[in-house]
Amino acid sequence: MRKLLSILAAIGITTGAATTVIACKSQTSDNSDILAAISDLTIGVDQQQTILIQTTSGNPLLGDLTVSSSASEIVSVKTSSANNAEISLVGLAVGKATITVATSEQNKIEFNVEVLKVAIPIIQPIKDQKIFADDKGNQSVTFTLNITKPANDKSTLEIKSEPPKYGENVYPQKDAVTTAEISGDQVTLHWNQASGLGQDKVTVSFGQAKPVTFKASVLNRNQPIANPPGKGKSAYWDWKEANPNREKNDVIPQVAKNPNTYFSPYIDAALYQGDQVKEIIQQNKNFDHLTLAFAAQDANQKDKLDISFAGIDKSTNAEWEAYWWYLNRKLVPDILQPLVDAGFFKNTKVSYGGYNACMEAETYLPWVIANKLAKNNAQAAQNMLETALIGFQKEIADLVKQPMTKAIDFDIEGHAQGDEYNEDTRLLARTLAGMVKKDKEWDFSLTVAVLPEGLVEGPDKGYQVVDAFIEEYKKAGVDIKNLPTINPMVMDYGNHIYQEAIDDGLTNADLAIAAMESTKVQMVNSIKKHYGVELSDKDAYQMMGVTPMSGVNDTEVGVFTLEDAKEIYNWGHKVGISYISMWSINDDRGLSSAVYIDPDSYPEGVLGGQAGNKSQTTHGLLYLNEYDFTKAYTGDWVALK
Repeated sequence: MRKLLSILAAIGITTGAATTVIACKSQTSDNSDILAAISDLTIGVDQQQTILIQTTSGNPLLGDLTVSSSASEIVSVKTSSANNAEISLVGLAVGKATITVATSEQNKIEFNVEVLKVAIPIIQPIKDQKIFADDKGNQSVTFTLNITKPANDKSTLEIKSEPPKYGENVYPQKDAVTTAEISGDQVTLHWNQASGLGQDKVTVSFGQAKPVTFKASVLNRNQPIANPPGKGKSAYWDWKEANPNREKNDVIPQVAKNPNTYFSPYIDAALYQGDQVKEIIQQNKNFDHLTLAFAAQDANQKDKLDISFAGIDKSTNAEWEAYWWYLNRKLVPDILQPLVDAGFFKNTKVSYGGYNACMEAETYLPWVIANKLAKNNAQAAQNMLETALIGFQKEIADLVKQPMTKAIDFDIEGHAQGDEYNEDTRLLARTLAGMVKKDKEWDFSLTVAVLPEGLVEGPDKGYQVVDAFIEEYKKAGVDIKNLPTINPMVMDYGNHIYQEAIDDGLTNADLAIAAMESTKVQMVNSIKKHYGVELSDKDAYQMMGVTPMSGVNDTEVGVFTLEDAKEIYNWGHKVGISYISMWSINDDRGLSSAVYIDPDSYPEGVLGGQAGNKSQTTHGLLYLNEYDFTKAYTGDWVALK
């Protein structure tokens, strides 16, 4: 997967939405009174909840409205006599009800309310907030808190804003840029003009409830984004511009979750930004797998195989040398230990290769180097490679005192697909076949570049990589069910392909599904050629993964939106593929990630929560919140309302 050249995003334009109030799928034409949608709520028995009714323009509703409950014995609802823009809910009994709010038959919204009997209050998740500090912005944002609590709980609500800070690293934002004003269930965040622009971490506390955090960004939409050269652009603050062949009121129903399909996004483990796994886990309730990218040969080692992430120099582990710093200040505290603490380390996969390493295969790919070091002695090379792979898996596990995981991914693309590396590819295939033949717990995947027509066939192309693996596994006597999972990268097809698809009325999800179906046929044909067995569709899908690139692709006319992600989720769970991945969780945010000041690395920091082009820490869809793609792929669509 190709890395973009810079992690520093230019400052620019964006839009946003309140926590429980988002754009509504109404067909009325006057945006000034279109009702904004309300997220589903959870309240306690005998608890009263007040909700501010807003329009999609972000203002309180001024006209009359009607309200109703589908189960008035469970939830009662009425308009406020004091404020026509507020409605009041009361939980009467354990159960669920649908609340309808309308100003007319054409302008209405519905949301669900669940009533629970609780002994300790629960603060429901809160979406990230945006405040626009410009001449058209109101310089504040109001939203409704949803706290499920016992009726007699009189705890005090507390809200604290603070600037971002990790460890000893600091940011250019010195002070909080927001302050909170509380009125009943409503919270208004105001911009602290003296603190300038930036992004706060906001923590909400209430009695014995577990505190909940979210991010509040203050940004200026008048500050332009300078798009990079190319046919397309790399930042979108308008939903329709990013979705030219969709309509805002189109609904994508969520299919039932397939228990055999999981989500394991890639994380760039050597990027140093966008990799706070503790935060990722806290903000994504269904998140439980992760793929660490990319392992490669230590480029400083010339006479032996020695693997590290991104080929970081391991020749010295002296305190404060590069590898020591990486292990002790980054990999362990920010990535590995949070996985251990959450009980997810066992679901960790390590990925080898990647675009950059594959473009310098003789320096970074262990299977290429093994052949060279063994002077093409096939068995010696295979033994050397197996020892190195197992050694690195154990090395990672030992860092956090965990059992070694046995899931490994190999991303082979670019130059590494070439005919000149065919014997090296076959060495890797034989090595993995030998490993899985001895131990069926090994779980290998092969990540490959595709087009909508599938794997490109012919010299120096991706099909021969997949075909070589299947052939070598057959020669080794490995059963079909132990073949590596084939994981197509449904991304970066080329600007002309994306433009033709747009002209034909297609979406990026259409292209991705076409690529998957085409690759499936090629994989099935290769298995039939070498094994003499024709797989059923069900078995073939279970041998496949899928990896889109979020937001703006490297070939920038291709824009993979949240709606595309939902369709891939539905397709994957319906047909029963093995897993869905994503490149990458580092950039699963619309606005910029705060980049720290480190005198040894960066001359200056970058403010978080600002608008900018696609980078390694932002996907370029500025209207989305942090981890929206992760929520889509983990099936937490309620959190996206």
